[in-house]
Amino acid sequence: MQCWHFLTREKKMHPLIEFVDEKTKILESEYREIDPEFKKIPDYRRPRIYSNSNKRIFYSLHGFLGTPEEMTVNDEVLKNLGFDIYHDLVPGFGSHPPICNDYRSEDWLNDFKEKLDFLMKNYDEIFLSGFSTGALIIHSFLRSGEGSIAMPKIKGLLFFSPFYLPTLKLARPVVKNSSFLIKTFSLQWLYRLTGIQDLQVILFKPQYYLQRIPLLTALQINDLGREVFNSTLSEKIKAPILVFLTRVDKVANPQISEQMIKRDFANFQIKIFDNPQIPHHLMVPEVNPEIDQLKDRSRAFISSLLG
Repeated sequence: MQCWHFLTREKKMHPLIEFVDEKTKILESEYREIDPEFKKIPDYRRPRIYSNSNKRIFYSLHGFLGTPEEMTVNDEVLKNLGFDIYHDLVPGFGSHPPICNDYRSEDWLNDFKEKLDFLMKNYDEIFLSGFSTGALIIHSFLRSGEGSIAMPKIKGLLFFSPFYLPTLKLARPVVKNSSFLIKTFSLQWLYRLTGIQDLQVILFKPQYYLQRIPLLTALQINDLGREVFNSTLSEKIKAPILVFLTRVDKVANPQISEQMIKRDFANFQIKIFDNPQIPHHLMVPEVNPEIDQLKDRSRAFISSLLG
């Protein structure tokens, strides 16, 4: 996967490259306003893009604590199918917890709207993908009137472990009460305390993940998920969607996730992994022993929707 900071050296930039370059510079400027000591987003945490100068784009949003790297599992397939690829960075991430805590869910939704507006102007076919929080952001926006405008160009959706409500019912009150005293929490300490396998990938690949939990951000995600859970739609979303879930998810309640997809989407496919070794980050090869099933199912789904 080529990264945007290498591609910007070309004399004539592809519109996607130019757009991502400018948006990332703006984001870094925002980070420095929050923390004057912040320098730049490290290369390995920046948005990842690949351009074929065509009219078909695959856009993704990562999950809580993560960066675009965790969304790259299907890149080889996407390139072979002729896609431009844009793995985006959710505002606040790629930095450190105090900066992340300064962003709100409306910031994420407004940012996604800007990105989708650009994609609609420059591409004929759009595929959207999200993991956990990223899937929640996309789902939340598509339920709005603005989201419905984009439907004719959105050919399909690919969600991994979408978050709506936490698996542990006490998670939100614990986080809320803790946030009055502290704003961040050690991820390594939490893993040692609980042994939850869903945290392993973050410890395996620390360069791509925040190592402390921004608690105010966690509350924003919980509240956005609850907002989607408690609201209804007058008309279901028509874009075809493939969703991957794991029954042992200790982060996003898999039963609720399945319920939300069936409630809000008219044309859905759901693949549930029963293997107890497969955690929340089921699209990360290092922690999913059945990753080939995910890749094959994703390829078949995307290929079936191409014009």
